Amino acid sequence: MGVATLGVGATGIFELAVLVEDGWQRQGVGTRLTASLLDSARARGVTGIHADVLGDDQFILRALRRIGPLTVSIESGRL
Repeated sequence: MGVATLGVGATGIFELAVLVEDGWQRQGVGTRLTASLLDSARARGVTGIHADVLGDDQFILRALRRIGPLTVSIESGRL
């Protein structure tokens, strides 16, 4: 139904990726996966994580804001 990964990218910054099958979207699967990964990262001392989000995906931005503090920057239509 979904998969999420958190790893160190080429720049040394932790990067988050989440994919949820269409039929399971907007049912909390991605939020639970993300929250679990972020909790584990916090426990290891990670203080910042990067994720690319499409600029018009307000649903995802609201979900990320509920999980924790969020800083948004705009780059080429991505947040």
